Amino acid sequence: MIMETPNREAILKAFATKILGVRNYKAEKTKFYVGDLTQNETLDLFLNEVLTGESDITPAGKAFIERYYGFAELAMDLAECATLIEFGRERATSDELYTWLKNLEPMETISFIEQARGRISAGATLKPDLLPPDD
Repeated sequence: MIMETPNREAILKAFATKILGVRNYKAEKTKFYVGDLTQNETLDLFLNEVLTGESDITPAGKAFIERYYGFAELAMDLAECATLIEFGRERATSDELYTWLKNLEPMETISFIEQARGRISAGATLKPDLLPPDD
């Protein structure tokens, strides 16, 4: 089976205006965009914050990571670099990281917080800039 290489330029263009992640705490930088998640250092920081609930990935962010990197490829890279250390030990396996990336629930922490505060009403939808582009 031959794996097709993604057209990264087309992916970058499609997601250029999308918010790929949000911080759940007050900080100078509160949103993550394409330029952030294509930089290894920022991507590592962001994913560690998603893992600990400090940040959330948006539906657009999860789709971007899947299309741009591929969950399996990114998981192998992360396991090799040992950058996600919150799995209870210094090195997570690529299988563990793949499962985590694939099962990431977009906007999980902020949805919980806003529901607890009574700020999300039934039938609420996300803003278009948080959603993946139409294909």
